[in-house]
Amino acid sequence: MSFLDNLSVRYKVMLIGGVSAAGFAAILIIHFVSNTLNAERLSALQNTHVPALVNTGNAALAFDEIRQVLVLAATSGEATVLDEVNKLAQVLDKHLSEVARLAPALQQDVVALGQGAGSALVAAMDAVEAKARGETGLARARAVDLVDGHLSSIQDKIKAFHEQRVAKVMADIKAVDDAGTASFAESVIVGVVISAGVLVFAWVMGGGLVAHLKKVSAALRDITNGGGDLSRRLPGSGNDEVGELVSRFNAFLDKIRSIIREVVTSTGQLSSSAEALQTIVSQTHHGVDQQQREGEHLATAMNEMSATVQDVARNAAEAAQAAHQADQEAAGGKQVVTRTIDAFDALASEVERTADVIQKLEQDSDNIGKVLDVIRDIAEQTNLLALNAAIEAARAGDQGRGFAVVADEVRTLAQRSEQSTREIQEMIERLQTGAQHAVSVMEESRGKAHDSVKQAAQAGEALEAITLKVSTISDMNTQIASAAEEQSAVAEEINRNITNISNVAHEAASASQQTASASQELSKLAAHLQNLVGQFRV
Repeated sequence: MSFLDNLSVRYKVMLIGGVSAAGFAAILIIHFVSNTLNAERLSALQNTHVPALVNTGNAALAFDEIRQVLVLAATSGEATVLDEVNKLAQVLDKHLSEVARLAPALQQDVVALGQGAGSALVAAMDAVEAKARGETGLARARAVDLVDGHLSSIQDKIKAFHEQRVAKVMADIKAVDDAGTASFAESVIVGVVISAGVLVFAWVMGGGLVAHLKKVSAALRDITNGGGDLSRRLPGSGNDEVGELVSRFNAFLDKIRSIIREVVTSTGQLSSSAEALQTIVSQTHHGVDQQQREGEHLATAMNEMSATVQDVARNAAEAAQAAHQADQEAAGGKQVVTRTIDAFDALASEVERTADVIQKLEQDSDNIGKVLDVIRDIAEQTNLLALNAAIEAARAGDQGRGFAVVADEVRTLAQRSEQSTREIQEMIERLQTGAQHAVSVMEESRGKAHDSVKQAAQAGEALEAITLKVSTISDMNTQIASAAEEQSAVAEEINRNITNISNVAHEAASASQQTASASQELSKLAAHLQNLVGQFRV
Protein backbone atom coordinates (compact mmCIF):
# COMPACT_ATOMS: atom_id res chain seq x y z
CA MET A 1 0.00 0.00 0.00
CA SER A 2 2.95 2.36 0.54
CA PHE A 3 3.64 2.18 -3.20
CA LEU A 4 0.05 3.24 -3.96
CA ASP A 5 0.19 5.97 -1.30
CA ASN A 6 3.26 7.48 -2.94
CA LEU A 7 1.76 7.22 -6.43
CA SER A 8 -0.21 10.17 -7.80
CA VAL A 9 -3.88 9.78 -8.68
CA ARG A 10 -3.15 10.33 -12.35
CA TYR A 11 -0.62 7.50 -12.40
CA LYS A 12 -3.02 5.31 -10.44
CA VAL A 13 -5.68 5.83 -13.10
CA MET A 14 -3.08 5.28 -15.81
CA LEU A 15 -2.02 2.08 -14.02
CA ILE A 16 -5.61 0.81 -14.16
CA GLY A 17 -5.70 1.63 -17.86
CA GLY A 18 -2.30 -0.02 -18.34
CA VAL A 19 -3.44 -3.23 -16.65
CA SER A 20 -6.59 -3.24 -18.79
CA ALA A 21 -4.52 -2.61 -21.92
CA ALA A 22 -2.12 -5.43 -20.93
CA GLY A 23 -5.06 -7.81 -20.49
CA PHE A 24 -6.49 -6.78 -23.84
CA ALA A 25 -3.05 -7.25 -25.43
CA ALA A 26 -2.78 -10.72 -23.84
CA ILE A 27 -6.17 -11.65 -25.30
CA LEU A 28 -5.07 -10.35 -28.70
CA ILE A 29 -1.83 -12.37 -28.49
CA ILE A 30 -3.76 -15.51 -27.56
CA HIS A 31 -6.12 -14.99 -30.48
CA PHE A 32 -3.23 -14.20 -32.80
CA VAL A 33 -1.28 -17.34 -31.84
CA SER A 34 -4.39 -19.50 -32.04
CA ASN A 35 -5.43 -18.04 -35.39
CA THR A 36 -1.89 -18.45 -36.72
CA LEU A 37 -1.81 -22.12 -35.72
CA ASN A 38 -5.30 -22.69 -37.12
CA ALA A 39 -4.33 -20.92 -40.32
CA GLU A 40 -1.31 -23.21 -40.63
CA ARG A 41 -3.48 -26.27 -39.95
CA LEU A 42 -6.14 -25.16 -42.43
CA SER A 43 -3.46 -24.38 -45.01
CA ALA A 44 -1.99 -27.86 -44.50
CA LEU A 45 -5.46 -29.38 -44.84
CA GLN A 46 -6.20 -27.38 -47.96
CA ASN A 47 -2.86 -27.78 -49.68
CA THR A 48 -1.61 -31.15 -48.40
CA HIS A 49 -3.84 -33.45 -46.42
CA VAL A 50 -7.13 -33.05 -48.30
CA PRO A 51 -5.50 -33.34 -51.79
CA ALA A 52 -3.47 -36.31 -50.50
CA LEU A 53 -6.69 -37.83 -49.14
CA VAL A 54 -8.39 -37.30 -52.52
CA ASN A 55 -5.47 -38.86 -54.43
CA THR A 56 -5.33 -41.72 -51.92
CA GLY A 57 -9.03 -42.37 -52.50
CA ASN A 58 -8.58 -42.19 -56.26
CA ALA A 59 -5.64 -44.59 -55.99
CA ALA A 60 -7.79 -46.99 -53.96
CA LEU A 61 -10.57 -46.75 -56.57
CA ALA A 62 -8.07 -47.31 -59.40
CA PHE A 63 -6.53 -50.32 -57.62
CA ASP A 64 -10.01 -51.74 -56.91
CA GLU A 65 -10.89 -51.34 -60.56
CA ILE A 66 -7.58 -53.06 -61.54
CA ARG A 67 -8.43 -55.93 -59.22
CA GLN A 68 -11.87 -56.35 -60.74
CA VAL A 69 -10.41 -56.31 -64.27
CA LEU A 70 -7.68 -58.82 -63.40
CA VAL A 71 -10.14 -61.12 -61.59
CA LEU A 72 -12.40 -60.97 -64.63
CA ALA A 73 -9.42 -61.67 -66.91
CA ALA A 74 -8.35 -64.60 -64.70
CA THR A 75 -11.86 -65.97 -64.87
CA SER A 76 -12.28 -65.59 -68.65
CA GLY A 77 -8.67 -66.24 -69.60
CA GLU A 78 -8.60 -63.29 -71.92
CA ALA A 79 -5.33 -61.37 -72.07
CA THR A 80 -6.72 -58.47 -74.05
CA VAL A 81 -7.67 -56.63 -70.83
CA LEU A 82 -4.06 -56.29 -69.80
CA ASP A 83 -3.74 -53.07 -71.78
CA GLU A 84 -6.55 -51.57 -69.76
CA VAL A 85 -4.82 -52.82 -66.60
CA ASN A 86 -1.63 -51.05 -67.68
CA LYS A 87 -3.60 -47.81 -68.14
CA LEU A 88 -5.20 -48.19 -64.74
CA ALA A 89 -1.76 -48.97 -63.28
CA GLN A 90 -0.49 -45.67 -64.71
CA VAL A 91 -3.43 -43.88 -63.11
CA LEU A 92 -2.64 -45.61 -59.81
CA ASP A 93 1.02 -44.65 -60.06
CA LYS A 94 0.04 -41.05 -60.88
CA HIS A 95 -2.13 -40.74 -57.80
CA LEU A 96 0.49 -42.31 -55.56
CA SER A 97 3.18 -40.00 -56.99
CA GLU A 98 0.89 -36.99 -56.31
CA VAL A 99 0.46 -38.17 -52.72
CA ALA A 100 4.25 -38.45 -52.33
CA ARG A 101 4.66 -34.94 -53.79
CA LEU A 102 2.00 -33.39 -51.57
CA ALA A 103 3.21 -35.12 -48.40
CA PRO A 104 6.99 -35.67 -48.50
CA ALA A 105 6.77 -37.23 -45.04
CA LEU A 106 4.67 -40.06 -46.58
CA GLN A 107 7.02 -40.61 -49.47
CA GLN A 108 8.59 -43.73 -47.95
CA ASP A 109 5.17 -45.29 -47.26
CA VAL A 110 3.95 -44.34 -50.73
CA VAL A 111 7.05 -45.83 -52.39
CA ALA A 112 6.68 -49.07 -50.41
CA LEU A 113 2.97 -49.18 -51.28
CA GLY A 114 3.75 -48.56 -54.97
CA GLN A 115 6.39 -51.25 -55.05
CA GLY A 116 4.04 -53.73 -53.39
CA ALA A 117 1.27 -52.82 -55.81
CA GLY A 118 3.64 -53.21 -58.76
CA SER A 119 4.84 -56.63 -57.62
CA ALA A 120 1.25 -57.75 -57.02
CA LEU A 121 0.18 -56.49 -60.43
CA VAL A 122 3.09 -58.28 -62.11
CA ALA A 123 2.26 -61.54 -60.32
CA ALA A 124 -1.44 -61.16 -61.09
CA MET A 125 -0.77 -60.31 -64.73
CA ASP A 126 1.55 -63.37 -65.01
CA ALA A 127 -1.22 -65.55 -63.66
CA VAL A 128 -3.68 -64.05 -66.16
CA GLU A 129 -1.23 -64.57 -69.03
CA ALA A 130 -0.61 -68.16 -67.94
CA LYS A 131 -4.33 -68.76 -67.87
CA ALA A 132 -4.61 -67.17 -71.31
CA ARG A 133 -1.87 -69.44 -72.67
CA GLY A 134 -3.96 -72.40 -71.56
CA GLU A 135 -1.58 -73.96 -69.22
CA THR A 136 -3.32 -77.09 -68.06
CA GLY A 137 -1.84 -77.02 -64.61
CA LEU A 138 -3.54 -73.71 -63.82
CA ALA A 139 -7.20 -74.13 -63.27
CA ARG A 140 -9.59 -71.14 -63.44
CA ALA A 141 -10.23 -71.12 -59.74
CA ARG A 142 -6.56 -71.31 -59.05
CA ALA A 143 -5.86 -68.33 -61.31
CA VAL A 144 -8.56 -66.27 -59.64
CA ASP A 145 -7.17 -67.16 -56.23
CA LEU A 146 -3.68 -66.21 -57.31
CA VAL A 147 -4.81 -62.87 -58.71
CA ASP A 148 -7.03 -62.16 -55.74
CA GLY A 149 -4.30 -63.26 -53.33
CA HIS A 150 -1.72 -60.96 -54.88
CA LEU A 151 -4.05 -57.95 -55.00
CA SER A 152 -6.12 -58.27 -51.81
CA SER A 153 -3.25 -57.61 -49.42
CA ILE A 154 -2.15 -54.56 -51.41
CA GLN A 155 -5.72 -53.37 -51.62
CA ASP A 156 -6.01 -53.69 -47.84
CA LYS A 157 -2.82 -51.67 -47.43
CA ILE A 158 -4.13 -49.01 -49.82
CA LYS A 159 -7.44 -48.86 -47.89
CA ALA A 160 -5.56 -48.71 -44.60
CA PHE A 161 -3.38 -45.88 -45.98
CA HIS A 162 -6.52 -44.10 -47.18
CA GLU A 163 -8.15 -44.51 -43.76
CA GLN A 164 -4.99 -43.11 -42.15
CA ARG A 165 -5.29 -40.04 -44.41
CA VAL A 166 -8.96 -39.69 -43.48
CA ALA A 167 -8.08 -39.98 -39.77
CA LYS A 168 -5.30 -37.41 -40.24
CA VAL A 169 -7.68 -34.96 -41.91
CA MET A 170 -10.31 -35.50 -39.22
CA ALA A 171 -7.66 -35.11 -36.50
CA ASP A 172 -6.47 -31.81 -38.05
CA ILE A 173 -10.05 -30.57 -38.32
CA LYS A 174 -10.65 -31.54 -34.71
CA ALA A 175 -7.36 -29.82 -33.73
CA VAL A 176 -8.53 -26.62 -35.47
CA ASP A 177 -11.85 -26.81 -33.66
CA ASP A 178 -10.16 -27.61 -30.34
CA ALA A 179 -7.69 -24.76 -30.85
CA GLY A 180 -10.56 -22.32 -31.49
CA THR A 181 -12.39 -23.55 -28.40
CA ALA A 182 -9.20 -23.39 -26.32
CA SER A 183 -8.45 -19.89 -27.64
CA PHE A 184 -11.95 -18.74 -26.68
CA ALA A 185 -11.64 -20.36 -23.26
CA GLU A 186 -8.21 -18.81 -22.69
CA SER A 187 -9.51 -15.40 -23.80
CA VAL A 188 -12.45 -15.70 -21.41
CA ILE A 189 -10.18 -16.79 -18.56
CA VAL A 190 -7.67 -14.00 -19.24
CA GLY A 191 -10.51 -11.47 -19.58
CA VAL A 192 -12.10 -12.61 -16.33
CA VAL A 193 -8.74 -12.59 -14.52
CA ILE A 194 -7.81 -9.14 -15.90
CA SER A 195 -11.28 -7.75 -15.15
CA ALA A 196 -11.15 -9.16 -11.63
CA GLY A 197 -7.64 -7.77 -11.16
CA VAL A 198 -8.68 -4.35 -12.47
CA LEU A 199 -11.75 -4.34 -10.23
CA VAL A 200 -9.71 -5.40 -7.21
CA PHE A 201 -7.02 -2.80 -7.97
CA ALA A 202 -9.64 -0.10 -8.56
CA TRP A 203 -11.41 -1.09 -5.35
CA VAL A 204 -8.15 -1.00 -3.38
CA MET A 205 -7.07 2.31 -4.93
CA GLY A 206 -10.55 3.86 -4.60
CA GLY A 207 -10.83 2.58 -1.05
CA GLY A 208 -7.48 4.18 -0.21
CA LEU A 209 -8.51 7.51 -1.76
CA VAL A 210 -11.90 7.42 -0.04
CA ALA A 211 -10.26 6.54 3.28
CA HIS A 212 -7.82 9.46 2.96
CA LEU A 213 -10.61 11.85 1.95
CA LYS A 214 -12.75 10.64 4.86
CA LYS A 215 -9.85 11.34 7.20
CA VAL A 216 -9.51 14.84 5.74
CA SER A 217 -13.28 15.40 6.00
CA ALA A 218 -13.35 14.12 9.59
CA ALA A 219 -10.43 16.38 10.55
CA LEU A 220 -12.12 19.40 8.95
CA ARG A 221 -15.36 18.55 10.75
CA ASP A 222 -13.48 18.34 14.05
CA ILE A 223 -11.90 21.75 13.39
CA THR A 224 -15.30 23.22 12.48
CA ASN A 225 -17.16 21.68 15.42
CA GLY A 226 -14.27 21.93 17.86
CA GLY A 227 -14.70 25.62 18.73
CA GLY A 228 -12.35 26.93 16.01
CA ASP A 229 -9.29 25.04 17.31
CA LEU A 230 -6.59 26.07 14.82
CA SER A 231 -3.96 23.94 16.57
CA ARG A 232 -5.42 20.75 15.07
CA ARG A 233 -3.70 19.31 12.00
CA LEU A 234 -4.86 16.93 9.29
CA PRO A 235 -3.11 13.53 9.29
CA GLY A 236 -0.64 12.84 6.48
CA SER A 237 -1.75 10.56 3.64
CA GLY A 238 1.14 9.78 1.33
CA ASN A 239 2.68 11.76 -1.50
CA ASP A 240 -0.27 11.79 -3.90
CA GLU A 241 -2.60 14.70 -4.64
CA VAL A 242 -4.58 14.05 -1.46
CA GLY A 243 -1.37 14.12 0.57
CA GLU A 244 -0.37 17.37 -1.11
CA LEU A 245 -3.84 18.77 -0.32
CA VAL A 246 -3.40 17.82 3.35
CA SER A 247 0.09 19.37 3.44
CA ARG A 248 -1.10 22.60 1.81
CA PHE A 249 -4.10 22.81 4.14
CA ASN A 250 -1.92 22.31 7.22
CA ALA A 251 0.37 25.09 5.96
CA PHE A 252 -2.72 27.26 5.45
CA LEU A 253 -3.83 26.55 9.04
CA ASP A 254 -0.36 27.52 10.29
CA LYS A 255 -0.59 30.83 8.45
CA ILE A 256 -4.17 31.47 9.63
CA ARG A 257 -3.12 30.64 13.19
CA SER A 258 -0.26 33.14 13.01
CA ILE A 259 -2.57 35.80 11.56
CA ILE A 260 -5.25 35.19 14.21
CA ARG A 261 -2.59 35.39 16.94
CA GLU A 262 -1.42 38.74 15.57
CA VAL A 263 -5.04 39.89 15.28
CA VAL A 264 -5.65 38.93 18.92
CA THR A 265 -2.59 40.96 19.98
CA SER A 266 -3.58 43.90 17.79
CA THR A 267 -7.16 43.72 19.07
CA GLY A 268 -5.96 44.01 22.66
CA GLN A 269 -3.85 47.01 21.72
CA LEU A 270 -6.78 48.46 19.81
CA SER A 271 -9.07 48.02 22.80
CA SER A 272 -6.55 49.80 25.05
CA SER A 273 -6.14 52.58 22.49
CA ALA A 274 -9.92 52.93 22.19
CA GLU A 275 -10.26 53.27 25.96
CA ALA A 276 -7.45 55.84 26.04
CA LEU A 277 -9.04 57.69 23.14
CA GLN A 278 -12.39 57.71 24.90
CA THR A 279 -10.75 59.17 28.02
CA ILE A 280 -8.99 61.83 25.96
CA VAL A 281 -12.19 62.66 24.10
CA SER A 282 -14.01 63.01 27.41
CA GLN A 283 -11.32 65.39 28.64
CA THR A 284 -11.47 67.29 25.37
CA HIS A 285 -15.24 67.58 25.61
CA HIS A 286 -14.91 68.87 29.18
CA GLY A 287 -12.29 71.41 28.08
CA VAL A 288 -14.45 72.53 25.16
CA ASP A 289 -17.42 73.00 27.50
CA GLN A 290 -15.26 75.06 29.84
CA GLN A 291 -13.98 77.06 26.89
CA GLN A 292 -17.56 77.71 25.80
CA ARG A 293 -18.50 78.94 29.28
CA GLU A 294 -15.42 81.16 29.45
CA GLY A 295 -16.32 82.53 26.03
CA GLU A 296 -19.79 83.39 27.25
CA HIS A 297 -18.33 85.13 30.29
CA LEU A 298 -15.93 86.99 28.06
CA ALA A 299 -18.80 88.07 25.79
CA THR A 300 -20.69 89.39 28.83
CA ALA A 301 -17.61 91.28 29.97
CA MET A 302 -17.15 92.74 26.50
CA ASN A 303 -20.76 93.88 26.47
CA GLU A 304 -20.15 95.63 29.77
CA MET A 305 -16.94 97.09 28.40
CA SER A 306 -18.80 98.36 25.34
CA ALA A 307 -21.38 100.01 27.56
CA THR A 308 -18.57 101.56 29.62
CA VAL A 309 -16.85 102.83 26.49
CA GLN A 310 -20.12 104.39 25.38
CA ASP A 311 -20.36 106.06 28.78
CA VAL A 312 -16.81 107.32 28.36
CA ALA A 313 -17.68 108.71 24.94
CA ARG A 314 -20.78 110.35 26.33
CA ASN A 315 -18.85 111.82 29.25
CA ALA A 316 -16.19 113.06 26.88
CA ALA A 317 -18.87 114.81 24.85
CA GLU A 318 -20.28 116.36 27.99
CA ALA A 319 -16.78 117.48 29.02
CA ALA A 320 -16.30 119.14 25.66
CA GLN A 321 -19.64 120.89 26.04
CA ALA A 322 -18.68 121.95 29.55
CA ALA A 323 -15.39 123.33 28.29
CA HIS A 324 -17.23 125.27 25.61
CA GLN A 325 -19.61 126.64 28.24
CA ALA A 326 -16.64 127.48 30.46
CA ASP A 327 -15.23 129.53 27.62
CA GLN A 328 -18.52 131.39 27.23
CA GLU A 329 -19.36 131.66 30.92
CA ALA A 330 -16.11 132.55 32.54
CA ALA A 331 -18.05 134.45 35.12
CA GLY A 332 -19.55 131.28 36.46
CA GLY A 333 -16.22 129.52 36.15
CA LYS A 334 -16.03 128.41 39.70
CA GLN A 335 -19.27 126.51 39.46
CA VAL A 336 -18.30 125.13 36.10
CA VAL A 337 -14.89 124.19 37.46
CA THR A 338 -16.56 122.45 40.34
CA ARG A 339 -18.78 120.50 37.96
CA THR A 340 -15.77 119.87 35.78
CA ILE A 341 -13.83 118.50 38.73
CA ASP A 342 -16.75 116.23 39.56
CA ALA A 343 -17.04 115.15 35.92
CA PHE A 344 -13.32 114.44 35.68
CA ASP A 345 -13.46 112.49 38.92
CA ALA A 346 -16.22 110.36 37.42
CA LEU A 347 -14.25 110.12 34.20
CA ALA A 348 -11.19 108.94 36.08
CA SER A 349 -13.26 106.37 37.91
CA GLU A 350 -14.79 105.17 34.64
CA VAL A 351 -11.38 105.09 33.00
CA GLU A 352 -9.99 103.07 35.89
CA ARG A 353 -12.96 100.70 35.69
CA THR A 354 -12.43 100.40 31.97
CA ALA A 355 -8.72 99.74 32.50
CA ASP A 356 -9.53 97.06 35.06
CA VAL A 357 -12.03 95.43 32.66
CA ILE A 358 -9.50 95.50 29.83
CA GLN A 359 -6.82 93.99 32.07
CA LYS A 360 -9.32 91.31 33.08
CA LEU A 361 -9.98 90.78 29.37
CA GLU A 362 -6.25 90.39 28.76
CA GLN A 363 -5.97 87.84 31.59
CA ASP A 364 -8.98 85.92 30.24
CA SER A 365 -7.38 85.98 26.79
CA ASP A 366 -4.23 84.46 28.30
CA ASN A 367 -6.35 81.79 30.00
CA ILE A 368 -8.12 81.08 26.71
CA GLY A 369 -4.68 80.70 25.08
CA LYS A 370 -3.76 78.10 27.71
CA VAL A 371 -7.05 76.28 27.05
CA LEU A 372 -6.30 76.37 23.34
CA ASP A 373 -2.87 74.85 24.00
CA VAL A 374 -4.59 72.01 25.85
CA ILE A 375 -7.10 71.59 22.98
CA ARG A 376 -4.25 71.61 20.44
CA ASP A 377 -2.36 68.94 22.41
CA ILE A 378 -5.58 66.90 22.64
CA ALA A 379 -6.19 67.25 18.88
CA GLU A 380 -2.61 66.20 18.08
CA GLN A 381 -2.87 63.19 20.42
CA THR A 382 -6.27 62.30 18.90
CA ASN A 383 -4.81 62.54 15.39
CA LEU A 384 -1.86 60.33 16.45
CA LEU A 385 -4.23 57.77 17.99
CA ALA A 386 -6.41 57.84 14.85
CA LEU A 387 -3.29 57.24 12.71
CA ASN A 388 -2.27 54.29 14.92
CA ALA A 389 -5.84 52.98 14.72
CA ALA A 390 -5.77 53.24 10.90
CA ILE A 391 -2.49 51.30 10.82
CA GLU A 392 -3.95 48.58 13.05
CA ALA A 393 -7.09 48.50 10.86
CA ALA A 394 -4.92 48.05 7.76
CA ARG A 395 -3.19 45.13 9.48
CA ALA A 396 -6.59 43.62 10.31
CA GLY A 397 -7.56 43.53 6.62
CA ASP A 398 -11.24 43.14 5.70
CA GLN A 399 -12.25 42.57 9.34
CA GLY A 400 -10.90 46.02 10.28
CA ARG A 401 -12.55 47.88 7.41
CA GLY A 402 -15.31 49.34 9.61
CA PHE A 403 -12.75 50.21 12.24
CA ALA A 404 -10.67 51.96 9.55
CA VAL A 405 -13.70 54.11 8.62
CA VAL A 406 -14.18 55.07 12.29
CA ALA A 407 -10.44 55.82 12.62
CA ASP A 408 -10.59 58.02 9.52
CA GLU A 409 -13.61 59.87 10.96
CA VAL A 410 -11.74 60.36 14.24
CA ARG A 411 -8.72 61.69 12.36
CA THR A 412 -10.99 64.08 10.39
CA LEU A 413 -12.57 65.36 13.63
CA ALA A 414 -9.10 65.77 15.18
CA GLN A 415 -7.96 67.77 12.15
CA ARG A 416 -11.08 69.94 12.36
CA SER A 417 -10.47 70.49 16.08
CA GLU A 418 -6.86 71.42 15.37
CA GLN A 419 -7.92 73.83 12.61
CA SER A 420 -10.58 75.39 14.87
CA THR A 421 -7.96 75.73 17.60
CA ARG A 422 -5.65 77.57 15.22
CA GLU A 423 -8.49 79.91 14.21
CA ILE A 424 -9.36 80.54 17.87
CA GLN A 425 -5.65 81.13 18.59
CA GLU A 426 -5.52 83.74 15.84
CA MET A 427 -8.66 85.41 17.16
CA ILE A 428 -7.27 85.39 20.72
CA GLU A 429 -4.02 86.90 19.49
CA ARG A 430 -5.97 89.68 17.77
CA LEU A 431 -8.05 90.07 20.93
CA GLN A 432 -4.92 90.29 23.04
CA THR A 433 -3.42 92.85 20.68
CA GLY A 434 -6.61 94.93 20.85
CA ALA A 435 -6.73 94.55 24.62
CA GLN A 436 -3.13 95.66 24.95
CA HIS A 437 -3.85 98.61 22.73
CA ALA A 438 -6.97 99.42 24.78
CA VAL A 439 -4.94 99.14 28.00
CA SER A 440 -2.39 101.53 26.59
CA VAL A 441 -5.09 103.96 25.52
CA MET A 442 -6.86 103.64 28.85
CA GLU A 443 -3.63 104.18 30.72
CA GLU A 444 -3.06 107.26 28.67
CA SER A 445 -6.67 108.30 29.22
CA ARG A 446 -6.35 107.68 32.93
CA GLY A 447 -3.22 109.80 33.06
CA LYS A 448 -4.93 112.50 31.14
CA ALA A 449 -7.93 112.26 33.43
CA HIS A 450 -5.69 112.74 36.43
CA ASP A 451 -4.06 115.67 34.73
CA SER A 452 -7.48 117.12 34.03
CA VAL A 453 -8.44 116.73 37.67
CA LYS A 454 -5.28 118.50 38.70
CA GLN A 455 -5.91 121.21 36.19
CA ALA A 456 -9.49 121.55 37.35
CA ALA A 457 -8.22 121.88 40.91
CA GLN A 458 -5.81 124.51 39.79
CA ALA A 459 -8.68 126.18 37.94
CA GLY A 460 -10.62 126.16 41.18
CA GLU A 461 -7.73 127.82 42.96
CA ALA A 462 -7.17 130.33 40.23
CA LEU A 463 -10.28 131.20 38.23
CA GLU A 464 -8.26 133.64 36.23
CA ALA A 465 -6.34 130.77 34.56
CA ILE A 466 -9.52 128.95 33.50
CA THR A 467 -10.04 131.12 30.48
CA LEU A 468 -6.51 130.47 29.33
CA LYS A 469 -6.83 126.73 29.79
CA VAL A 470 -10.33 126.30 28.32
CA SER A 471 -9.02 125.82 24.84
CA THR A 472 -6.52 123.26 26.16
CA ILE A 473 -9.26 121.45 28.03
CA SER A 474 -11.41 121.47 24.89
CA ASP A 475 -8.58 119.92 22.89
CA MET A 476 -8.00 117.29 25.54
CA ASN A 477 -11.73 116.49 25.62
CA THR A 478 -11.68 116.13 21.86
CA GLN A 479 -8.79 113.68 22.16
CA ILE A 480 -10.64 111.81 24.88
CA ALA A 481 -13.73 111.62 22.66
CA SER A 482 -11.62 110.32 19.77
CA ALA A 483 -9.95 107.78 22.05
CA ALA A 484 -13.33 106.78 23.38
CA GLU A 485 -14.64 106.34 19.85
CA GLU A 486 -11.59 104.26 18.97
CA GLN A 487 -12.05 102.25 22.15
CA SER A 488 -15.71 101.73 21.24
CA ALA A 489 -14.71 100.48 17.79
CA VAL A 490 -12.11 98.16 19.36
CA ALA A 491 -14.70 96.94 21.82
CA GLU A 492 -17.11 96.19 18.98
CA GLU A 493 -14.38 94.31 17.14
CA ILE A 494 -13.51 92.37 20.27
CA ASN A 495 -17.21 91.63 20.78
CA ARG A 496 -17.46 90.24 17.24
CA ASN A 497 -14.33 88.16 17.81
CA ILE A 498 -15.73 86.84 21.05
CA THR A 499 -18.93 85.92 19.18
CA ASN A 500 -16.84 84.07 16.60
CA ILE A 501 -14.94 82.37 19.40
CA SER A 502 -18.25 81.33 20.93
CA ASN A 503 -19.40 79.92 17.59
CA VAL A 504 -16.11 78.05 17.20
CA ALA A 505 -16.52 76.76 20.73
CA HIS A 506 -19.98 75.49 19.80
CA GLU A 507 -18.52 73.75 16.75
CA ALA A 508 -15.70 72.32 18.85
CA ALA A 509 -18.27 71.06 21.34
CA SER A 510 -20.22 69.42 18.53
CA ALA A 511 -17.00 67.97 17.10
CA SER A 512 -15.97 66.66 20.50
CA GLN A 513 -19.42 65.10 20.86
CA GLN A 514 -18.99 63.40 17.48
CA THR A 515 -15.50 62.31 18.50
CA ALA A 516 -16.93 60.86 21.70
CA SER A 517 -19.55 58.96 19.70
CA ALA A 518 -16.87 57.73 17.30
CA SER A 519 -14.66 56.63 20.19
CA GLN A 520 -17.60 54.75 21.73
CA GLU A 521 -18.26 53.08 18.38
CA LEU A 522 -14.54 52.31 18.16
CA SER A 523 -14.69 50.68 21.59
CA LYS A 524 -17.71 48.62 20.49
CA LEU A 525 -15.91 47.55 17.31
CA ALA A 526 -12.83 46.60 19.32
CA ALA A 527 -14.98 44.52 21.69
CA HIS A 528 -16.77 42.89 18.75
CA LEU A 529 -13.44 42.13 17.09
CA GLN A 530 -12.20 40.60 20.33
CA ASN A 531 -15.30 38.39 20.46
CA LEU A 532 -14.73 37.31 16.85
CA VAL A 533 -11.08 36.41 17.26
CA GLY A 534 -11.87 34.86 20.64
CA GLN A 535 -13.78 32.12 18.81
CA PHE A 536 -10.45 30.72 17.58
CA ARG A 537 -8.06 28.78 19.74
CA VAL A 538 -4.46 29.24 18.67
